[in-house]
Amino acid sequence: MNKELKLPRAQWIKALSQIKRQDLIEQVQTLAKDWFIKPISPPQSGLGVLKMKESTMSEAFFLGEFPLSSVGIEVSTPGGAMAQGAANIMHDDVKYAEALAICDAVLAGKLDGFDEIAALLTQGLSIFEENESARKKILSSTRVDFSLLEDAIGPHDHNTTNNVAKDI
Repeated sequence: MNKELKLPRAQWIKALSQIKRQDLIEQVQTLAKDWFIKPISPPQSGLGVLKMKESTMSEAFFLGEFPLSSVGIEVSTPGGAMAQGAANIMHDDVKYAEALAICDAVLAGKLDGFDEIAALLTQGLSIFEENESARKKILSSTRVDFSLLEDAIGPHDHNTTNNVAKDI
C-alpha cells in the first residue's frame, strides 16, 4: 500500500474512533506486542469542563461537563524506528485513547503495521461518511419552509404591531 494518506492527521482520530473499540484495541495489541511504548505525558482520564462567556455581561460560566481521556506516547520498534502519537477523546477510557495514540504514531511515523492501521483508517472514514450522509438526509427532511407562512398572512398583517399602536 502507498504510505501516503489523503486524510490530514487532524482527522485520523475522528475516523479511527468509528471502528469498534474492541476491534481497534485487539489490532493495536497484535501490532505493538514487541514495541516499547513510553508515555510522553501521564495518561489522564476525567471530566472536561466547557467554559463560555455570557454575552451581555461577559461573565464566564460553565456550560457543562464531558468525559475526556488524553494520552501522549512515544513508540519504539525493535528495528529502531520511533514515532510519537497522541489522542484526546471524549470517552472515559485511557486504554482506548492509548490505542488511538498508537495508531496515530504508526501512521505519522510510517512504522511497521502502517498498512493495517491505514486500512482501519479507511474503514473508519467510510463509516463516518455513511453516518454523516444519513444525518444530512434526516436534517434535510426536517427543514421548515417559512415562505408558506407568507401565504397565510394577509397583505395588511405585516405591521400588526404598528396597527395595534395606532389603535391605542
